Amino acid sequence: MSSYDPRALAQVNTELDQLTRTLQTRPGFLRQLAQLMAEDDHVGLSFLLVTGLMLASSVFFFFQVFLVPRRWANSMIVCGLVTFVAWHHYMYMKDVWADTLRAPTIYRYMDWLITVPLQVIEFFLILSAANPVDREILGYNLFFRLLFASMLMLTFGYMGETGVMERWVAFVAGMFMWVYIVWEVYMGEAARIAQRLSLLEAKKLIAQFGVNNQDDDNKAQDERSAIKMQIAESKNMAAMQGTSVRLFGCGCRWG
Repeated sequence: MSSYDPRALAQVNTELDQLTRTLQTRPGFLRQLAQLMAEDDHVGLSFLLVTGLMLASSVFFFFQVFLVPRRWANSMIVCGLVTFVAWHHYMYMKDVWADTLRAPTIYRYMDWLITVPLQVIEFFLILSAANPVDREILGYNLFFRLLFASMLMLTFGYMGETGVMERWVAFVAGMFMWVYIVWEVYMGEAARIAQRLSLLEAKKLIAQFGVNNQDDDNKAQDERSAIKMQIAESKNMAAMQGTSVRLFGCGCRWG
C-alpha cells in the first residue's frame, strides 16, 4: 500500500481552496484564462468593438493632420487625442468586465475627466477654424463656461454612482449642467457665432476645400504628364540611336 506525504496533500488542499475562493469572487476568471467570451455577453462585445473603433479613429485623425488645411490641424490633433485616450482606458475596462462582470466605474470617469475637456477644446477649435479670418477673434468666456459646466456634470455623476451623494439629487444636478451645455450650444453664444456665418461664407469655406483638392489634382495631373513626356522623349532618343546604329552598319557594309 502506497503512502502519501501529508505535506504534499496539505499543499494541494491549500491550492484548491485558493482556486475555489478565486472562482467565487471572480466569476469571469476561467473565461479570462481561456480568452473566450460568451455569445450573450453584449457588454463585453461592445467593449471589444469600441476598443477597435477608437484605435482606428486615432490613426485616421492623426493622418488627417497632414491632409487638411493648416487652420484645421489642431482640431484633428485633439480628435486623435480624444479617441486615443478612450482606446487606452477601454483596454483596461474590457479586462475589468471580463474579470468581474461589473461596470468599471472608476475607469469610465477617469476616461471622461480627460476626454470631455478635450471635446470642449475641440468644439472651441472648430468654431475658431470656421470663423472667417476677417471677423473678430472668439473670446475664451464660452470655452471656460462649457468646461466648467462639463466638469460639474461629471462630478455630480461620479458622486451619484459611488454613493457620495444621494443618487437622484446627483442625477438632477448633472442633468441641469447637461441642459445648460445644450442650451449654450443651440441657443447661447455658440449658436450666435454659428448664425454669424452666412450661407455665402459657408460656401466659401466649402469652396476652399474644393480648391485645395483641385490644386492637388492639378499638381498630380501635371506630374503624370511630365512623366509621360519624359518616357516619350526617352523612347524617341532610343529610336534615333537605333536608327543611327543601323545606318552606320549599312554604311560599313557598303563601304
